[in-house]
Order: sequence, then structure tokens, then C-alpha cells
Amino acid sequence: MRHIGVDLHKTNFVACFLDEQDKPAVKTFALTEQGLLTFQRALTRSDEVAVEMSANAYYFYDRIVNLVRRVVLVDAYRFAVVSRSKKKREKGSGKAICATARKLLTVIYVMLKRGQDYWYAEEQLYGQKLSALEAAA
Repeated sequence: MRHIGVDLHKTNFVACFLDEQDKPAVKTFALTEQGLLTFQRALTRSDEVAVEMSANAYYFYDRIVNLVRRVVLVDAYRFAVVSRSKKKREKGSGKAICATARKLLTVIYVMLKRGQDYWYAEEQLYGQKLSALEAAA
């Protein structure tokens, strides 16, 4: 199973493919019919995809939802690691976002499989971890 993070832009989109050994492969596709078809051919039924919310995210979702195991739309403004990052544009940030999205997909999968509701971590511990992430960014 691969985990794929997708960042949509006006004219293209960037996909970070993480294989089972967490080895990343970043590819850019044109946001055209041909680019979407090329991306669709690269997908497998076991793939899990995280797509950054944008104006065209639902169109993109509809194009791939039946080709993969799961698609999750991620709101970057509510996704603290991304929205508070001071280095979002730096090289390698896509890999970090993709790795974090993979962890989120795993958590979501386990919650759905077990039928559990999300429960918040201890507030103080959450604050400490968030501060450490912001300091590292």
C-alpha cells in the first residue's frame, strides 16, 4: 500500500508517493485531461491519497475516488503542522506533509475500522508537542 499526498495548483499538481518502506517519489502532473489520466494510470486499488483542499479538490476527488482505497481531503488551515509551518515552501516540505498525511490516514483507518470516535490528547501534552513542531519548522 502506498500513501500519496497531493498539492493542487492552478495549472498543475504535485504528488508525493510514499512506498511501504517510506521512500518518497515526488512527481508533477499538468492539471489537464492528459495529466489527470497519467496520474490515474499510476494509481493502484490499495493506494491511500490525501488531497489539500482547494477550489478544484472535489473535482479531483471525483476523478480518483473509485481508483484507490481511500481519499481524504485535508484542510491546510486546520492542519496545524502545515498551517503553522514557517518553511512550507522549502525543499522537502512536500515529503514532510506527505509523511504526516500518511500518519493521519493510518489513524483515520484504525478509528473507522474499530468504530471509535476521535478523542483529544491531554491538552498540556498537545501544547508541548505543537511547540516542539513549530520550533523544528
